[in-house]
Amino acid sequence: MPAKDAAQQVHDWMVLFPTVTASPAALSTAMSLVIEHSFSFWDALLIATVKEAGVSHLLTENMQDGQSVLGVWPINPLKNGYGR
Repeated sequence: MPAKDAAQQVHDWMVLFPTVTASPAALSTAMSLVIEHSFSFWDALLIATVKEAGVSHLLTENMQDGQSVLGVWPINPLKNGYGR
């Protein structure tokens, strides 16, 4: 793919899928999840960051399906019967 076309594709994806960064508050929340609930740091940081961004459901195969964490519901899209 020519670089100019690739740049346009990247731009289109950025518009369709906005990104957010972890804030200092999310880092603090993540560390609390690690200490109090034995989450892995990266899972905890993801949950804390998406919570701040207003996300209520997170598609992931790495966290326990169907148990709310800080009001965020991890959902495993690979689980049998998902979406049926």
